[in-house]
Amino acid sequence: MPSKPQIFISYKTGVDNSLTFVANTIRDFLKGEGYAVWMDTTSLIAGDEWPTQIYEAIAKSDLVLLLLAKETGVSDWVRREIDVARGARVYVLPVLIQDTHDDVKSVLEMFDLPKVQTLTFKENSETERSKLLKGIEISQPRTRERQEEWLVRLQADRKSVAVLKERYNPTTKSYASYTLPGKKVECKIHLAAGDMTRMRGVDVLVNTENNYMQMARVFETFSLSCNLRLCGSLLNKSGFIVEDTVQEELYEQIKHEYPIPISMGVVIPTHAGHAESRLVKSGARYIFHVAAVSVAPNSKDPIRPLDDAEITAAITNTLNAVKVVNEARGVISPVGSTRREQEKKVADKYQSIQSIILPLFATGRGGREQDIGTVAQQMIEATREYMADEDNADGLTLKDIHLCAYSELDVATVKAVMDDLFSR
Repeated sequence: MPSKPQIFISYKTGVDNSLTFVANTIRDFLKGEGYAVWMDTTSLIAGDEWPTQIYEAIAKSDLVLLLLAKETGVSDWVRREIDVARGARVYVLPVLIQDTHDDVKSVLEMFDLPKVQTLTFKENSETERSKLLKGIEISQPRTRERQEEWLVRLQADRKSVAVLKERYNPTTKSYASYTLPGKKVECKIHLAAGDMTRMRGVDVLVNTENNYMQMARVFETFSLSCNLRLCGSLLNKSGFIVEDTVQEELYEQIKHEYPIPISMGVVIPTHAGHAESRLVKSGARYIFHVAAVSVAPNSKDPIRPLDDAEITAAITNTLNAVKVVNEARGVISPVGSTRREQEKKVADKYQSIQSIILPLFATGRGGREQDIGTVAQQMIEATREYMADEDNADGLTLKDIHLCAYSELDVATVKAVMDDLFSR
């Protein structure tokens, strides 16, 4: 059964005039209906900057409820919240909780919402509750529609193809399998199909990242980087991030060891996330972050993906990283860090990496969306060449390498490439 939408309630606080009371009433009603509701009086986390929490909560929401009264227009915070929602393409549903529709007409114009149908919730009646639920049901899909339309325009502006692919279903990590001969050990290479974050029992997930190692924003759920970030985080019961584990560790790694921007094809290992995260619970141990897209805003070519030679280098670096982590027995964090001391305590129980899954480099939103077959062939040939080199055999413990294609069309394209390469 699909989960209910996440709802952010934006309102002008007011104890004496009952605005906060009505907001709490709506929140309690929606929570009772199974919705995840974010409201500043109950959802802020102690110790974190509350403006940041509010903005992140809006960006991750499926819908913003704007509670209207004459006083709403004088609230700087409500104006900021609606601006953030508009920037994140989150749909805003106005709900009148005090005064009349004529009284709030100027407020709706201020928020550029004069033509949006406004619901009423003043008496907490059965009719009002029913209309509110119906309004949410109708309105919340518009957020995803707006975000996807925005991505289409963004990709068009970049003269690239908008890639809003439907995930291959059912997800499988072994849609097709082939033998990859090695000098000392035989390895299987598999075509995986679907969303790699849903695949269980793979030691290493490879993430293609920009050369600043800034993972995708949490509301960009159509990117691998965002999904790895979310699935590796510690979340609360409402699905909000409590600890941004993977990104925090990635920042710690580059702060101590790597100059920014990172060179193309360089691989930075982190753990797969918090111990209670979805990734770790599904058996993932590490994420290898590959610099696959160069971002240089002031250059002639501001966004550039890996070329074929850099793909080969990235494959080499990825497979070498397996050996590096094995040799270090999982002690990969910077010297002096708390995490490194924790790694040392369990190093004697370390088990060698036996499986890894890679996406098709830079073919999601990285600029090589039209090169699925070429990228797949380059990655496979680079892997075969690496495995065939006797100098690479020592320390390489991989038994399964998975190459992941997300959509049905991509799966068919990559399978044709693999069938051809492994029939030679």
